[in-house]
Amino acid sequence: MVHNLKQMLFLTVAAACLNGCSGDQVKHMVYDALYSRQCVDQKGYPDCDPHHPSYDQYKRERDKVITGNDG
Repeated sequence: MVHNLKQMLFLTVAAACLNGCSGDQVKHMVYDALYSRQCVDQKGYPDCDPHHPSYDQYKRERDKVITGNDG
């Protein structure tokens, strides 16, 4: 499984680089790919949690934790 995950991440990043995506777009694609992979591994289909936070929501929450800013 780890080999397949590494291969999927490599292909995602390679495709993004070929398409001229920004760093944030690459992170977004990797976030979505990892979420889908986790769902497939656990439930057998790619979109297993309707309440899963979007990448933008995740990024806002992560930035709050890093900066220590609650507002």
